Amino acid sequence: ELRMRVTNTGANSFFGKTVGLLGDAEKGVGHLRSVLYLTAKVITVVGAVFCLALFLADLFFETTKPSVAQVFLSLKLALVVLAAIVPAAMPVVTTTVLAVGATILAKEKAVVTRLSAIEEMAGLEVLCSDKTGTLTKNELSLDRKELVCETGVSADRLLLLASLASVVEHPEPIDKAINEAAAEGEGADARESYKSVKFTPFNPVDKRSMAVVKGPDGSLLRICKGAPHVVR
Repeated sequence: ELRMRVTNTGANSFFGKTVGLLGDAEKGVGHLRSVLYLTAKVITVVGAVFCLALFLADLFFETTKPSVAQVFLSLKLALVVLAAIVPAAMPVVTTTVLAVGATILAKEKAVVTRLSAIEEMAGLEVLCSDKTGTLTKNELSLDRKELVCETGVSADRLLLLASLASVVEHPEPIDKAINEAAAEGEGADARESYKSVKFTPFNPVDKRSMAVVKGPDGSLLRICKGAPHVVR
């Protein structure tokens, strides 16, 4: 049993503050909505100025002292024109167009949480993802074409050595990917001929794992697997 002191909980904790910041970011007005609001405001202001000029022109066109009936008639005309100018149907049309785009993306198995995200995604130049699974299958794999081997060392040999320096039982995602890649070649049968003498698992301090194995001929082989700048 151990004693633990709790200093902050909920929204006051570090994780809670992070979630709160993400929530505040989602409340912001998107680029598409800002453009629509600005466009509607400009059209409305221009239309109001035009209707005011139309009202005054119609009111004082024939006489300088219009009657009350003429004032109401000119005002009615100006309001009708203003109602026709105000883009009241713009949100409906925009939402319909974005909904059609969301339907097309849904057929491609994309999850659309906000309709405005379609327009925002179209304006992206660089997309950064912080983890696998966001845009992928959430599965790590090794491509043999991307392996860089020393002269005289084959890809199967490299994967076999990397597998010998990896955890077999309950492996981490990286070790699992290495073991699966090694099993596709000669590593599946060749691994059985090696006997583990000493194994030091990966840790974030050393940033590497070490393995000492005994080969089929009885010789000892030391293998190091880790970050390139640490191994070198």
